[in-house]
Amino acid sequence: MQMSGNATVDKLYGIEITGNVIPQNWFQTIVNDKGRPMANAIMILGEILYWYRPTEERDERDLKVSRIRKKFSGDTLQMSYRQLEQKFSLTRNQVKAAILVLEKLGVIRRSFRNLVVRGTKVNNVMYIHLDPDRLIELTFPEKVDDSYSEEATTSVKKTTEVCTSIHTGMAENDMTPLQKNDTGEVEKHRTNTKITTKNTNEITDEDYLSIYQKAEQSFKEQIEYDILKLDHPHEMDVIDAMVEIATDIIVSPKKKCRVNGEEIPMARVQERFQKINFFTVKYILESLQASKTEVKNVRAMLITTMYNAPITMDTHYEAKVRHDLAKKR
Repeated sequence: MQMSGNATVDKLYGIEITGNVIPQNWFQTIVNDKGRPMANAIMILGEILYWYRPTEERDERDLKVSRIRKKFSGDTLQMSYRQLEQKFSLTRNQVKAAILVLEKLGVIRRSFRNLVVRGTKVNNVMYIHLDPDRLIELTFPEKVDDSYSEEATTSVKKTTEVCTSIHTGMAENDMTPLQKNDTGEVEKHRTNTKITTKNTNEITDEDYLSIYQKAEQSFKEQIEYDILKLDHPHEMDVIDAMVEIATDIIVSPKKKCRVNGEEIPMARVQERFQKINFFTVKYILESLQASKTEVKNVRAMLITTMYNAPITMDTHYEAKVRHDLAKKR
């Protein structure tokens, strides 16, 4: 075989480099308001795409592709925040921020399932759905039709308004058509949208990280998290789950939230979550300890409990006081 004449090129011949592939166009379509690539979001999308890219099986007689198969075992790609943290040396908040960027672009969406693994129940396992049509738009923007929805191009701006109104009340949310995920939850699925690098309202990985961290810290202060840690050291997994759910709700750009099987305006849910305080959390913990009902979807149960708690707490304690007084008579 005739070699290239370049020692480096010749030495690299035959070396198979595996892993995800980053299309060059993503550095123009997944960008911040200054036109700079959002690196974390790009890396994570590359990883998701790697797992969704099919593996070819060829017929040994004519070498034609006889079938294609998927790399993952289930019907949808299961992926955890921890896996992405370890692979890319990112923090949990950086991973969440990047995932949110990709969801706002409409190229992925998350769903959560409860599984039984070797006889052990595992709740809220995350699955990542990839939208191939949206992926093609981001990868080959020159093929996207110039006609696009004005509503869709303003969705990122509306997301900014929601996220930055944490302390001042919730702005109205812009929303593209709603679709149901595997668990029956209604989620946003973005329609075909042209990507522009000149949108000054576009949110970066860093913006989402900052927004999420501020919302998380604000909610922790709201419920006096440090005192709860001292009072309930053995229930911190539940408290931390409530903090995570509340933060996700507060920064969510969705128009509606599913609470106890009912679609409720997100602004109302966000407003109710703003009323949760130290005593509300203690009431929720007390209620969970008293409950003997087997919970199949912990996240959905906590969302419903947290939504109802600010209203039901006073009634609960009033009834308890009346009961105690009646016993003393």
